[in-house]
Amino acid sequence: MALRPLCSLLLLWLALGFGLGGCAATPLPTLGPLPEGGQAGELWVTPMARGYVPTLEEPRDDQNRLPLFSPPYRIAVEARPIRELVLNDLRERGGFKRVESLEAPSRALPSELLRAARAAGAELLLEVSLDDATVRFLGTNSLHGFKIAILIVSSIMIFPAADPLNWFLPSEEYGVTLDATWRLTDVKSGRQLGQGYLESTASGSFAAFGFGYTRPWYLIGFLRTPSCIDEEEWEGIGAQLVERAKVQLEVDLVRAVEAARFAKEPAPPR
Repeated sequence: MALRPLCSLLLLWLALGFGLGGCAATPLPTLGPLPEGGQAGELWVTPMARGYVPTLEEPRDDQNRLPLFSPPYRIAVEARPIRELVLNDLRERGGFKRVESLEAPSRALPSELLRAARAAGAELLLEVSLDDATVRFLGTNSLHGFKIAILIVSSIMIFPAADPLNWFLPSEEYGVTLDATWRLTDVKSGRQLGQGYLESTASGSFAAFGFGYTRPWYLIGFLRTPSCIDEEEWEGIGAQLVERAKVQLEVDLVRAVEAARFAKEPAPPR
């Protein structure tokens, strides 16, 4: 009879040890040194348009019901703060003589933006669109096999029909991905110096309880699958990673724009 308490203590110690080890913070990305080439001309940055509809903002039917949900979950992300972060980075790093925001309607046509930039005295124009912001289940990590062993031992020897020790193990990987397109244009000639598509992702290891990222709790934690999670619970998962994803997009975008600021040949068509 003394075996069960001993097994309980051993598994709890191992679970907490793995859980604490799994929630070590991943360092935020950094911009690194400014690409060679000195200062480019004066840059104006347009408003960042949001080109997608978040899941909870989708059109509803006559009974005010959302469409049948299936992953990925689209999280509501405000584009303006990301634009401000990018503006501050570009100003502070000195890759352009001057960096200003171009105030214009977020749905303005490219030709309208180009005319507004010329009227403002800009030499270069940066247009950015936030095209998607998704939360996805990415898979299981190296703790998955250990959780199988815990489920077997716990359910048979300690807690019938439950695996509470697994509630603390961060074995599920989730990620938030921000998709964006950008275009850098020479205002005088209308020539594109650069353009591209970015997928900036922040991911983390999740458990039901613990000191790191958490997802909804289920009695049999090992058997929980992403299809069990409803829209509001996906929102909670995404909220824990979205700030890191914003920083990743900020870094990816600034690097791309600075690298393209002295392009000598027209950018290839998308």
